[in-house]
Formats: sequence, structure tokens, C-alpha cells
Amino acid sequence: MRRGLTAQGQAPAPKGCAVPASGGRPAPARGGPALLRATNLTRGTVLGDRIRPALGFFSRLRGLMFGAALAPGQGLYLAPCRQVHTLFMRCPLDLLYLDAEGRVVGAVAGLGPWRAGPYVRQARGVLELFAGTIQATGTRPGDIVELAPGAGHPPG
Repeated sequence: MRRGLTAQGQAPAPKGCAVPASGGRPAPARGGPALLRATNLTRGTVLGDRIRPALGFFSRLRGLMFGAALAPGQGLYLAPCRQVHTLFMRCPLDLLYLDAEGRVVGAVAGLGPWRAGPYVRQARGVLELFAGTIQATGTRPGDIVELAPGAGHPPG
């Protein structure tokens, strides 16, 4: 097992950000967008298997604000997007900025609450992940990330 990972192969919750017993942020209602699976094809690692897409204006606007902390394996993919913030969030996030081909063009590990991430001109989308995912998976700029249909529609 890699250093700093839980028995399930995920990074532990950041200090002060315990994951709720429900497993994190509530899933969207039945009939909502299908969840995605994010895989780093370069390294052969899964970044998350419960990634919620935020592709419309209002879903991108709301993002993860006011929600519970992400659990390992959870995340949010915002597109189109070149910059994000963590206003009204309680816990840090890992950010992967992806270009149109899924190449990582920027990475920020552990962006704390009430901060703004960098503006990455080459990015076409941003993958927000459980803090510690970047380090646990060894993801770096230049890696290729695939976003594919994963768990289907969440229960609701």
C-alpha cells in the first residue's frame, strides 16, 4: 500500500474535514446527470469513480458550494471552465485543469477554503477532487485523463 493511503487505496480525509457517514455530498436526484469515472490513463490510476458533471451554467455556478466534504472517489467536473474558487466550502480540494483532449495542463493540490485557483488559459474543464488525490495517484501535468460513464444515474 502506498504511503498515506487508506486500506481502500484512497488518501485519508484532510484534518478537520471528516467525511459524513453518508459518504459525502448527497447525490443528485434520480434522472440527474450520469456519474463519470475519471482515470489517469498515463499512470493507470483511478482518480474518482463518482464524478458529477457540471456542464450547464447553474450547475457550474453552484459547484460544490455549501455542500458536505467530498469523500474519496467523489468529484465534480466543470466544463467549460478555466478557473474555480473555494468560496463557501469547508475543506480543501485538488484541482486538475484539463484541455480539450483530456491532457492535464494544470494541477493544484490542496486548495484551501476561501481561495481562488489559478486561471489556466489552455484549460477547457476543471476536475475538482478529494484533497490528496493528486499526490496519492502521482498525477502530473502532461498526463492524460479519461472521463467516461461510470456508475450510471445515482440513486435518489
